[in-house]
Amino acid sequence: MGYIRRPDYYRNFKCISSECTDSCCQEWEIDIDDETLEYYMQVEGEFGDRLRKHIKIEEMEEAHFIQTKEERCPFLNECGLCDIFIHLGEEHLSQICTHHPRYYDWFLEGEEAGLGLCCEEAARLILQKSGYPVFEVMMDEENDRERDAQADDEDVIFQRKIEQMLFDMREKLFKIIKPDVNGKEDNPDEKMKELYKAAGRFQCEYEDVMFPMCQEDLEDDETDFVGGGKEENEFRNQASYHNWNEQFWQKEFLEKLITFYLELEINDENWWKLLGEIRRNLSEILNKRGEFLKYYQENLYEYEQLMIYFIFRHFMKARNDDAVFEKIVFALISTDFIQMLDIYEWMMSGEITLKSQVNICKLYSKEIEYDEENMEQVSRFLS
Repeated sequence: MGYIRRPDYYRNFKCISSECTDSCCQEWEIDIDDETLEYYMQVEGEFGDRLRKHIKIEEMEEAHFIQTKEERCPFLNECGLCDIFIHLGEEHLSQICTHHPRYYDWFLEGEEAGLGLCCEEAARLILQKSGYPVFEVMMDEENDRERDAQADDEDVIFQRKIEQMLFDMREKLFKIIKPDVNGKEDNPDEKMKELYKAAGRFQCEYEDVMFPMCQEDLEDDETDFVGGGKEENEFRNQASYHNWNEQFWQKEFLEKLITFYLELEINDENWWKLLGEIRRNLSEILNKRGEFLKYYQENLYEYEQLMIYFIFRHFMKARNDDAVFEKIVFALISTDFIQMLDIYEWMMSGEITLKSQVNICKLYSKEIEYDEENMEQVSRFLS
């Protein structure tokens, strides 16, 4: 029997519709899946004509709604509600409208689901103080017959082994972040240091299984083989003794990182302005970090929740590109970069509210996580 795994806050999500201050019905190009498009083409009457008038269909591209001059979905009305929902019902919304901000990942034995940080209501749920997150597992009988048919296939057996190894690694990462069993909560900096050590160790362990080499091969080729070369493994092992926090919170590294982010595709002008302000005030931000951490002491758990979010969402993708180290480092960089944005917000306004934290998180997520081209560039940067 298969499974569906998801964080426990997943079931509490409900779109806040017109109360949302940053509607997903604006600024985003909204695609229309084939099944929904076929239905829209058959809707009769005045609303059917309106539907088809605002749909763009091109060869080799998914159909989508034509945005207004204000970059809004043409069916987002003045009250912040969806006219398609009102006229046709939720069951006839495009798939992306029904699912967003939910995301899914499929494995041999089941699937996982979560909520994306780019949505302000999802961000609020992710950031809430709920202790170590519980991942609910529900049984799913779909596709069991297909899985059983593949059970003896050697490739499937090996893929299952890799998946399980990565699941075990991810669980170990979660345990590093989990508050101490005696109630003592370590500083997130210490947990990041341990996560970074684990990143190098796990990459080597993964490569030993994925790219096994005999001793004779190692002696003949110490540098060229991507999985087993000595120089490659020594590079990964550097994380075993390097302090992540000492590396990240260095002006030289942060200047390089900010410059890199400025060179990516910019979707929101506010992001471009914010990055520029961060770069200009970087020295003061670094000097004020210790003071900020004392001010934000009661809310440092938010960074633990962000680490868990980024690891849950991205770590298992390593089964597709073998980049275990990179997936963990992306979680560390993303969490600390958000903290840097928090420090600047605190410097400018004198406080960090839940609203401002949610806005910072969703802006980062929209610009980095939810831009496929930017994520590809980030992957190259980290590797």
